[in-house]
Amino acid sequence: QGLHRLHHELHVAARLVHTTLSEIELLQALLSEFGIANYGTKRVKLLDELRMFFLEQHLAGRHVVIIIDEAQHLSHAALEELRLLSCIDAQDRRIVSIALTGQPTLDDVLDHTSMAPLRQRTRLRQRLRPLDVGDTAAYIKHRLGVAGGNADALLPVPIDHVVPAGRAGAARLAPVDVRARFALELEG
Repeated sequence: QGLHRLHHELHVAARLVHTTLSEIELLQALLSEFGIANYGTKRVKLLDELRMFFLEQHLAGRHVVIIIDEAQHLSHAALEELRLLSCIDAQDRRIVSIALTGQPTLDDVLDHTSMAPLRQRTRLRQRLRPLDVGDTAAYIKHRLGVAGGNADALLPVPIDHVVPAGRAGAARLAPVDVRARFALELEG
């Protein structure tokens, strides 16, 4: 839902979730996410096509946003490609923003000495703490409500029993959210 809000007259966004890609595959995947089917293998041509797309969007008044999920799996070469993409500007104005999200090991990847140039371009690094059982239960209730359901009616036990102590946390919420939506679709 949040990504869809970025697709309007001020922004154009791409989100990658498959990150075990070579740097060439990363560029191809980005082009594909932006609706440009180019599976050539010449790095320079792929970069030129992305650069032209970014500049076209800028001239149309839109800012390009790239969101990379599970970024801890990106190779150093792919991260370097992203850094180079972040350098594309128009009249000293950045026209692309890149957000890297991932597991705590992403910090280890970014803290590697070879990533110093990327760290210099980083404007914000944020870490989320794992949710405790109460927060996890509240989140599940909220997501069920957003999906049109009621946790008390859907779950045979109190929600606190669904998420045992010590098992809460951000990494386990996405599968719960998907299962909740699937359950509601079956019910409806």
